[in-house]
Amino acid sequence: MNMFWVKLYRGLVGSMLVAALFCGTAHFSQAYADAEVAPDTKKTKESQERKNIDPVFPLKLQLIWGTDTNIDEVEHLKGRFKEVKPEIQKRLEEFLKWNHYYEISCKKVDLKEPKEYSVVMSKHCEIKIRKIENEKEVVEVKLYGKDKMVVRKKARITAKKPQSIAGKTESTSDFWCVLISVDDDPTGEKEAARKKAEELKALKKEKEKESAKTEEKK
Repeated sequence: MNMFWVKLYRGLVGSMLVAALFCGTAHFSQAYADAEVAPDTKKTKESQERKNIDPVFPLKLQLIWGTDTNIDEVEHLKGRFKEVKPEIQKRLEEFLKWNHYYEISCKKVDLKEPKEYSVVMSKHCEIKIRKIENEKEVVEVKLYGKDKMVVRKKARITAKKPQSIAGKTESTSDFWCVLISVDDDPTGEKEAARKKAEELKALKKEKEKESAKTEEKK
């Protein structure tokens, strides 16, 4: 009878040791797996948190010249600049009175808090711009003309409402400003498609002219 209890006791102790060993091994394996996965998961999480903290704010800056002069009628200016798009002209005409608005230059910038970005718009015009921390769509802009700060202001830039930062000229008949708008084509795909469409249109027009000349000769 005593031997039976001894064997039973040994059997129970052995089972408990096996179970403990199995659980310990399983726990170690899980911990090892977690250790293997953790670095990548941590990097992904940190990357996402960084994006949430420092989101990119893509903007388009256009240096615009407002004038009553039609440059196509001035020999040394003819063809140098293109007129702004109708929607931009309509926006400018809400508070300006000039007959023509020409785009002198167009630059793109991706703002990221809290860095200040410097954008050279022309030989005499420079913009320094930064996104205001913790304020959605709000930027601080400094406009420099001939290395002197002309304007410093805060502005809220939205997709529906661009903002203009105005400068002055010596002539009262001219006006220039930097129009800041949300860039709806940060990758440049739309612009590339537009240029390709224009090239195809021009090519088609040229072929039609050649075809018309051929018909005339016949």
